[in-house]
Amino acid sequence: RTRTGNELAGIRQSVQRASDLAASLRRDLPQAAGDLAKPPVDGWLASLEEAAALLPGGPPDQVAAQVEKVRAEVEAWETAFTAHRTAPETIRTLQQEMDAIELHAWSGAARADLLTARGLLRDATAAHARADTGFAKFLDEASRRLTALRASDAATRRMENEYHQLEEQAGAAHYPVSTDAATLLNRARASLAEFPAEREA
Repeated sequence: RTRTGNELAGIRQSVQRASDLAASLRRDLPQAAGDLAKPPVDGWLASLEEAAALLPGGPPDQVAAQVEKVRAEVEAWETAFTAHRTAPETIRTLQQEMDAIELHAWSGAARADLLTARGLLRDATAAHARADTGFAKFLDEASRRLTALRASDAATRRMENEYHQLEEQAGAAHYPVSTDAATLLNRARASLAEFPAEREA
């Protein structure tokens, strides 16, 4: 066999393996109708047959390009399939982290991010059940939101501490608050005002 002929045989095996894995996925998830459950096996095989028909003597660049295109698509499907297998653990972990979060009462922005993250996780769960590769995008975005809201909540807590320190310093003075202190207090109050949630009792 030529090098390209050997490659064709190897990729045919990969296509068959993808077909078998997809069939197993459909058995495990009867509702699966996404691209992971129904890879374009017939199209891949047809492309490989077209490439094989050009051998020997066909334009080598055209044959190689056609074989490489199928190889790349099959490998991308295999990568997504592996991610689908491991996703349930990631979904559970993100859900547990969201349930455990206790946001500051003033963290209005973080609360909005948490609601968004929960919605994205629901979308990821639904896409995963359909065996749709889109689940990965939803999971990544949910994780990104979770990181962002933690940073936002931490910033709120720091601002509150600074605000109370300024109040204590101003209250301890036996003379009117200086212009600089008043400016800092107003700046702190303005920063905290952007968080709509009410303070805890």
